[in-house]
Order: sequence, then C-alpha cells, then structure tokens
Amino acid sequence: MAFLILKNGEEEIHSLHIAEEVTTVGRGEENHLQIHDIKSSRNHCHLERHHQKYKLVDLESQNGTRVNGLRVNKKMLDDGDEIQIGKTIVATPITTYYKHITMKTYNN
Repeated sequence: MAFLILKNGEEEIHSLHIAEEVTTVGRGEENHLQIHDIKSSRNHCHLERHHQKYKLVDLESQNGTRVNGLRVNKKMLDDGDEIQIGKTIVATPITTYYKHITMKTYNN
C-alpha cells in the first residue's frame, strides 16, 4: 500500500492512498493529487506503478519536474528521491514497509 502525503513544512495537510496504476499530479482539479503551486502545470506529471516501485513521468510540463535536483522526463524512483514541482518537494521512500511519498510545500 502506498500513500502520497502533502505537507507544509512539517505539518501534514493531506494524504492520498495510491490505488491506481497511474496517479496524476498537477494544479488541475481532475488530478488524483492537486498541487497548489503556481509553477505546477494543470497536468504536470504522473506516477506509474511497476510492481513495488514507481516511475515518474513528466507530462511535458512548462516548468519541468526535477528529481534530486536534475530535470527529468522519466525516472524510476528510488528510496529517498526528492521530486520538485515548482516550490513543492516530494521525498519518496516508496519501497519501505509503509510505502509513502511525502510532499512538502514552502510558502516563501
């Protein structure tokens, strides 16, 4: 079982159980996880489940998606990877026993 956990600093704002084979992320209301970040595209990226791991796919977003500081189009995620969408940071310890993805937003 995997979760997306949206945080503002250390405060948990929202969590979402990942039940789909593909989980969408972006500013648009139609996404599984909506990010309120001006640098996020309406349909920014998605996470594809591959057995016990997840692959991040950027959906040709205007501002791009970064993993561990590097801009990527596609990347199989590893434990501890950080995904950045605008000012939103996602830490991804996704193959641990509890399997969760933590998103942090910084209001600066």
